[in-house]
Amino acid sequence: MITLHSQQTLNRKAWDYLIDVAVQDSLFGQSWLLDVACNEWQALVLNDYEAALVLPIKNKWGIKYAYNPLFIRECGVFSRTPFNPEVLQQFINAIPRNIFSVDLFFNETTKSSSFTQRVYQTLSLNQPIEYLRKNYNENTRRNIRKAQKLGLDLIYGTNAAEITSMFLKNKLSEIKELKPSDEIILRNVLQAAIDRNQGFTLSVLKGGECLASAGFIHHKDTLLYFKGSVTHAGRQAGAMHLLMDQVLEKYTSKFKLFDFGGSNQPEVARFYKGFGGIDRVYYRYQKKLFGI
Repeated sequence: MITLHSQQTLNRKAWDYLIDVAVQDSLFGQSWLLDVACNEWQALVLNDYEAALVLPIKNKWGIKYAYNPLFIRECGVFSRTPFNPEVLQQFINAIPRNIFSVDLFFNETTKSSSFTQRVYQTLSLNQPIEYLRKNYNENTRRNIRKAQKLGLDLIYGTNAAEITSMFLKNKLSEIKELKPSDEIILRNVLQAAIDRNQGFTLSVLKGGECLASAGFIHHKDTLLYFKGSVTHAGRQAGAMHLLMDQVLEKYTSKFKLFDFGGSNQPEVARFYKGFGGIDRVYYRYQKKLFGI
C-alpha cells in the first residue's frame, strides 16, 4: 500500500533509516537536505517505509507542481531492496491528482522506457594520488603545472557564503535557470552540510584575490563536488584544475568515490573527464497530470 505523507506527518526516524539503507545510497534523499533545499516536500511511502518517492512541491497561482530542486541532482525513488518496474509504475500512478505536472530526476537504479537519460561523472578513489594523476589528460596536467608555478594559495574553510556569492557572480549570466534568490538556497544547503561536519570549502587565492572556490559535501564513502566557480583570471591561471587536484590528493584515501556533481554540458563534462571521470547515468521523468 502506498500512502502520501507531508513533511509534518512523515515518520522522520523511519525515513532516515530508509535513506540510510537504500540501495540507491544517495545523499539527495536525506531529510535535512530536502528541508533546506525545498520550501515544501511530500513523500509517497510503500507499506512500512520499504520504499518511497520524494515529491518536492511548488505552488504557482494555486496550482501544484512536483519538481526537482535546483542544486539537487536527483530525488526519485529510494528503496531497501531492488524493485521491479511494476513498483515504479505504482509510485507514478499514486502521484496525487491535484499535482498539475511532474518533472523529477531519478537515480540510475530506476530505469524506465518513459524516462530520458542524463549523465554525470564520477571517479573511483581508494587509489594513490600518483595513480590517479596518470589518468589526467595533458590539458589538465598543463593547467596544474601552470598554477603551481604561480605559487597560488589554497585555503580550506567553513563559510558557505564566500563560495555561493562568488558562484552567483560568476554563473548568473551562464545558467538561465539561476536567479539571484537561488543563492540563498545554495548557501543554506552547503552551510547545513558544513554544520553537520559533512562539508567544507576550498578557495584558490593569488595575492588575496580569490581566483576559484568550491564547496564539497560528503556522504558515507562519497565526496561530492557540490558547486564551485572560477574567475576569468582563474581560468587563465589553471586555478580550478589545481583546486580539484589538491582535493583528490587530500581525500583519495578517505573516500571510495569522487562525484563531480555531473553535467550534460559537453565543455564541463570534458573538464571532469580530464581528471579521469567517467560517465554515469540518471534519468528525467516529465509528465503533465492535470485532468487525469
